Amino acid sequence: MAPTSSAAQRRAKVAKRKAAASRKPKSAKSQTSPAARSRRVQPVVDLSSTEIDATAAGRRLPARTIILGIVAVMLLSMFLPSISTGVSQYQQIAALERDIEVTEQEVADLKERQAQFKDPDYLAQRAREDYHYAKDGEEVYIVIDDTAEETAAESAAAGAAEKRTVRNQPWYIELVDSLKAVGFATEESP
Repeated sequence: MAPTSSAAQRRAKVAKRKAAASRKPKSAKSQTSPAARSRRVQPVVDLSSTEIDATAAGRRLPARTIILGIVAVMLLSMFLPSISTGVSQYQQIAALERDIEVTEQEVADLKERQAQFKDPDYLAQRAREDYHYAKDGEEVYIVIDDTAEETAAESAAAGAAEKRTVRNQPWYIELVDSLKAVGFATEESP
């Protein structure tokens, strides 16, 4: 593949510059005029060509990019409270929806229980178990437990220990009276 003419021309220019730079005598610096010394040195590489590496050319951020970044940060900081409020409201809505589901389940359970209370067989069963009712013609027996006397005596002893004393005066007045009796109060005891 033959090189293009523009690439060949660029190489020729670079070669000429290198040759010119190597031919200068060391004393040439002292022989040049002050105007020539202040002139800018030509770069070795021609930057005006179209084959410039994109990474080398894009290392510097343009002012437009910086301004757009600042505007984006400002807009984000302005809308951030609104966004956080929206997120918190979304969380509240989700929690309320869960509460609604739980309440709907409770309502369904209560409706089922209400339907059970409309059933006469269920009512009869509950009356027998909870309230010890009997059907006509049934005999009811009461079973007496032998250990009931011991349990009653123990509960009576525990009840006596738990009984609170009834005070005639409020606790703070009784406290002051007891402090006076011991001698820690400032007032003289009668």
